[in-house]
Amino acid sequence: MSGDSVFRVAAPFSIRSADLWSPSLPALYVLQVTVLAGDAPVDDLYTSFGLRQVRVDSTAPRILLNGNPIVFNGVALHEEAQLPVKQGEPAGGPLTSAADIASILRRAVDVHADLVRVDHHPANQMLPVLTDRLGIAVWEEIPLYHFTPQTFSIAMDRGIPQQMLAEMDLRDFNRPSVLFHGFANESTGESERMAAVDTLHALDRRIDGTRLTGQAASATDPADPTSAHLDVAGYTMYYGVLYGGRLSGAAIQSALMQAHRTYPRKPVMVLEYGHWADDARDEAQQVRVFNAYYAQLSSEFDTQPDGFVGAALWWSLDDYWTQRPGITVERFGLYRPDGSLRPAGDAVGRTFALVAPSAPPPAVRSQGVAVAITPSERHMRLLPYIAYGFALPAAVLVVAIFGLSRIRRRPAW
Repeated sequence: MSGDSVFRVAAPFSIRSADLWSPSLPALYVLQVTVLAGDAPVDDLYTSFGLRQVRVDSTAPRILLNGNPIVFNGVALHEEAQLPVKQGEPAGGPLTSAADIASILRRAVDVHADLVRVDHHPANQMLPVLTDRLGIAVWEEIPLYHFTPQTFSIAMDRGIPQQMLAEMDLRDFNRPSVLFHGFANESTGESERMAAVDTLHALDRRIDGTRLTGQAASATDPADPTSAHLDVAGYTMYYGVLYGGRLSGAAIQSALMQAHRTYPRKPVMVLEYGHWADDARDEAQQVRVFNAYYAQLSSEFDTQPDGFVGAALWWSLDDYWTQRPGITVERFGLYRPDGSLRPAGDAVGRTFALVAPSAPPPAVRSQGVAVAITPSERHMRLLPYIAYGFALPAAVLVVAIFGLSRIRRRPAW
């Protein structure tokens, strides 16, 4: 083959008695591909992967991971450098090394979060590699945030969201920790947004099909109909924080129930709730906001009888600069830039610890035996189905003939 050629090689195999990936047992396997020139190896490629199934039980409704009901307590994070701290503010700029990304994920682990949402863009490619190993699930999305009907129309006509989604899907195809694909964040419009997310959902199914799809709609309208064809109903929720009015458990509960009535067969995922912490008074309010929201959310978790909330994510893990660096810092973090926990971080850690999955066991080898499937074996597996396909109609025909033969003819008059 020439150096610039591309072709696909099919080498099917099965793993017998395999371990399935989950936050409490992040089982991984390594695939080795060896390129031969004649009989001599000239190159090797290694990639890790995991085996798991995530789906929605619409009768509950609830999220199932490997057939088991699950609820996620998570945090949103920005891939933004925190150190060195400058006058109490994060350093800013992207995280570019595996060590820096691991340090941010370690903060999520320390507050017992088992799901992270990475801002509003595909994560650095090293992040899902690390979450695979740490047992942290990921909501990953493309940057369609604060879109309007006009920007939806322009972007979709140009194929930009479709291209970004295809690249994200293909890059992270083997990353079992990526359980959710998000298509929009706090965007407006109804028909244009619904058309866009429906198109992206269909594309995601064609390319991948192993992740649940959703968006982060604003809970200012819990009856927003644009998630109708997505797998989960996702919302950002800021009652008593950004929407005006006092902090009220009743308002939070009312919004949750309205979302559930709108989507009675979908898990509701609250992808943002939180409060800023600019000073000591705000830090105290941060704790009150967490307590008020978590009391309402946890009472409706989908692991409870009649529950329907599949996830609740605090915004956010760390402080971060606004979209245009150098303007101001948004201090929504559970952590201060120097790595110390705010009071809300302590409250979140203690609360999440009560329901967090068991910590992954250290240094456990994944079980299972990989066995190649030869073409003859593949054909042999079809034989029972082929035989069944012929035998069942034949049996029905024999029974019908026998039954007809037993029917006594009416005598002729």
